[in-house]
Amino acid sequence: MTPYPYPVRFHTLSGGARLAYVEAGSGPETLVLIHGLSSNLLIWRRNLAALADQVRVVAIDLPGYGQSPPAPLPLSMPYLASLVMELVFKLGLSRVTLGGHSMGGQIALTAALRYPQTVRRLVLAAPAGFERFDPLQAAVLRRSFRPEAIRRMSAYTLRQNLRLGFYRYPQEADFIISDRLELGRSEAFSDYLETVGQSIDAMLQGPVWSRLPDITQPVLVLFGQHDLLIPNRLFKPWGRPQRIAEAGVRRIPHAILQMVDRCGHFLPFEQAELFSHSVTRFMQVTQGFQA
Repeated sequence: MTPYPYPVRFHTLSGGARLAYVEAGSGPETLVLIHGLSSNLLIWRRNLAALADQVRVVAIDLPGYGQSPPAPLPLSMPYLASLVMELVFKLGLSRVTLGGHSMGGQIALTAALRYPQTVRRLVLAAPAGFERFDPLQAAVLRRSFRPEAIRRMSAYTLRQNLRLGFYRYPQEADFIISDRLELGRSEAFSDYLETVGQSIDAMLQGPVWSRLPDITQPVLVLFGQHDLLIPNRLFKPWGRPQRIAEAGVRRIPHAILQMVDRCGHFLPFEQAELFSHSVTRFMQVTQGFQA
């Protein structure tokens, strides 16, 4: 497996959940980063050093991903948000910025709604939660992510699926496939498959769309103009990510949208310098914000 760029630390939380995380940087501002589905904190590997030059950064492995063992309880959006925030409190932090990619964005939105006094602002990269699914679409998604369906995927299919996440695939992303193939040969693979399926259920059963107007924090939303994963092409083959992004941002009182040209779903990785600069700039200009 690809080594992490900083020493890995662990915290055991209430209920027995154990989260792996890395820390870098220092200062009064702390940015907590939450990865997306089927991923881990290495999705931020091209951002951590640049962000740590400006702020304290904490990047988390969600339960069942990366170096965090599976959760002792079924996954849900409230549960995942509570684990992230319990780690925040364990680290002695009283006010934080949450940054989330894809599923991590939906977790960050959930946390902001449930812990408004602690979550100071949000940075959302191609967040889940802006796109809605009817019951039939939800059933199709669940079926697509069943353990047996994922287990049957060939290395070729995995590579093609990963390439769909980028506008121009960078060779530096090859570690994602090599790590995934290694995981598929390990005893931990069955737990991983269960985690992915539970993650899909958690997103579908924990929608945030109706609550977006209740978010009082400043929010930066970034989307790639060439995101091929949001909207889901299975249901909206000619859908445009900008429409999804604009619809969600319009519902959040203090949100701004940054569309990024020549960029796909893995925006923090593909446009790392732009992402890191946008995040630190946003944190600076919203320091005095009061809702």
